[in-house]
Amino acid sequence: MAPVTAASNAFGLYLFHVSTWLSGMRGLEDTRSALRDSLELQLRGLRPASPRSRKSRT
Repeated sequence: MAPVTAASNAFGLYLFHVSTWLSGMRGLEDTRSALRDSLELQLRGLRPASPRSRKSRT
């Protein structure tokens, strides 16, 4: 995966959460927490799989 793809996804998450905060849908602390959770989930999905959890695609 190209780094620009990961960066684009992270920026999209940031933009979404900032937009919800600016629109008044969430408070600042709730927004920060939700953004942190979203970015953590995104980064967890980008980690390489451990050798025993890898499955053959054949």
